[in-house]
Amino acid sequence: MKKLDDLPKKAIFEVPEGYFDRLPGVIQSRIAIKNPVPIAIRRPSYFVLSFRYALPAFILMAASIFVYQNYYGAKSSDAESILATVSSQDLVNYLDDDDVSIEEILDEAIINEIEVDELNTMELDFSEEDLLKLSDEFENDQL
Repeated sequence: MKKLDDLPKKAIFEVPEGYFDRLPGVIQSRIAIKNPVPIAIRRPSYFVLSFRYALPAFILMAASIFVYQNYYGAKSSDAESILATVSSQDLVNYLDDDDVSIEEILDEAIINEIEVDELNTMELDFSEEDLLKLSDEFENDQL
């Protein structure tokens, strides 16, 4: 096996004269910036930061309100629609069981003049039993 010292030494490549003397200047001229501009760190303004963080929160809040209204809004409706689902007989039975008088109901009710006129002209169909019961209650209240 041959040793490294045994190999012949010949110059395969030729270097131009003064190449390594000029090399640092050539490299410096290529990388040198003629008018260096300081690089300033640009920080976003408070408006941009607040918008960046407030927008997702606003979208999340709007979506939750939308979902809440669609899910729970359908379940909770106004009192008139809830009362419309209750039969008249159930209402009469409830009022009878709770001993609520008509005067107490009328004291709490807010009725405008048109509704009063409608109530006065309304024909009520009471059975004889209902009339007897009402007259008995009226007499008991008078005592």
